[in-house]
Amino acid sequence: MKDLPLISVVVPCHNSQIFLSNCLKSLDAQTYENVEFLMVDDGSTDDTFKILSAHAENNPKYKILQANGAGVSTARNIGIDNAQGEFITFLDSDDMYSPYHLELLQQHVNACGADTAVIDYLKVPEGKAYETFRFAVPEDVPTEEFDNKVALEEFLAQLKFEFSVWNKMYSGNVIREHNVRFLDGCRYNEDSLFNYKYFKHAQKTVLIHWLTYLYVQRKNSLVHMPFNEYKLDAYFSLNNILKDAYENRPDVIHYAHSIRVALSCEIIYIIKRSKYDNGAVIRKIIDYIKTDAKHLKYCKRTHRYRRVLIPLVPPVAKLLLCRRRKSKTGTLPKQFDIIDF
Repeated sequence: MKDLPLISVVVPCHNSQIFLSNCLKSLDAQTYENVEFLMVDDGSTDDTFKILSAHAENNPKYKILQANGAGVSTARNIGIDNAQGEFITFLDSDDMYSPYHLELLQQHVNACGADTAVIDYLKVPEGKAYETFRFAVPEDVPTEEFDNKVALEEFLAQLKFEFSVWNKMYSGNVIREHNVRFLDGCRYNEDSLFNYKYFKHAQKTVLIHWLTYLYVQRKNSLVHMPFNEYKLDAYFSLNNILKDAYENRPDVIHYAHSIRVALSCEIIYIIKRSKYDNGAVIRKIIDYIKTDAKHLKYCKRTHRYRRVLIPLVPPVAKLLLCRRRKSKTGTLPKQFDIIDF
């Protein structure tokens, strides 16, 4: 065990008492032994802190931290600041790991000399019990390897790497050396800016094609809730990615536009199904899509359908949204306070 690198698992928790049983059970079942679990209670008002404290009493692998309701980004940062591991990974408190998750990540990072691992995930219906016997690992797990530039392009294209942090294992050295952190206060799509900052510096990434992260499909999660202005927090990440790409990574500018256009189309679709009527925001997002769509033809690592369909979004969106919501009243919230590109 002493020869194995320490892995720090950061788990932000906010009013998670109904999910913690499966989450903690999955952590206890990990076959990888040299691990610490940093459970960050983010100002819970239910029994989350009590459950975490009781679980940690007789288990030295667990460390209980508090974030006082500052939000998931700050909670994860607190976890990072207290992490001692050579590698750092994340788990959402309503999700689960398969028993071999950490072992498989470390095994393949070590085998190919990578500093980063990405692994596939399985969508699990809410309420499904945790069953460890379903997750046997074959002897030969297919993998792919990527250098710095290709990994960054793959992430920005959202093709093989999605924006989430929870199915990735990161080098603690890269995070600490380059001060990679989440943007405090960002409530939606906070993963994107963190991943961009990280992949700028990661030298080698291995993608593992095996399902070991269990992503619970919760109807009341932030991702699945109807449109609310908090979802515009995505532009804190997206616009900062673009700003940095123009200043520091011109080799991935087209891909930086591609991640913003993908999220903008998703947000416009959600707005269409809502009663949101801030015309200034709607028109701003449509303008982003028009600008970003022009860069897709330069992105080899993207779905072909994006190159064909996304340029059609602005006129369709104007027809469905702008004419029906004629009012141009409304001000742009602070999420858009950044130079346009």
